[in-house]
Amino acid sequence: MNRQEKTLRAQICQVGKILAEKGLIVASDGNISVRLNKSNLLITPTGLDKGKLKQTGILRIGINSELINLKTRPLPSSEVKMHRAIYQNRADIKAVIHAHPVYATALASAQTCVKTNALNWMENLAEIKPTIGKISLLGDLAPGSDELAYAVGEAMKESNVVLLPRHGIVAAGKDLDQARYAVERIELAAKLWFLTEQFNRLRFNDQ
Repeated sequence: MNRQEKTLRAQICQVGKILAEKGLIVASDGNISVRLNKSNLLITPTGLDKGKLKQTGILRIGINSELINLKTRPLPSSEVKMHRAIYQNRADIKAVIHAHPVYATALASAQTCVKTNALNWMENLAEIKPTIGKISLLGDLAPGSDELAYAVGEAMKESNVVLLPRHGIVAAGKDLDQARYAVERIELAAKLWFLTEQFNRLRFNDQ
């Protein structure tokens, strides 16, 4: 294992801890990966608390390989196909985070008219427009499925952030910090939108 790989493993563990401390992931949920080189990626294992990851527990797998050795323990994240699809479609992407922030996940699960208005509002925020831009939103697809992996991979061709109904957010970037910032900003934007709507209702009721 070279110095670059050791550094990336340490960064994954650090980001997992930050996401857990900020409540953006809980328990063993969520997954984190980085592109190691043209052929391989590093990804978090399934079933482990992302706030307590160890460098030796991070898995190295092929970006284009479709086979997973089921005898190997621990297994990579159940969303490994989704991570692969993103790296295959975007050579510029070096890191991917799938998290479950409360407000962003709730928004992605709301009625279509609510989501449409919210995303238009969020995309024009000063914190979002210059740093993230387009926010993609998918339909209801089964976690870990081929369909989800394909849909996220396609959506990521024109966006660095994808919202999933009842399943959180997928954010990609040139490094783990950029991907994490996207998760944090989208969660803040979703919370701001929700609170703004509540204040608007209070004003309406006062009239």
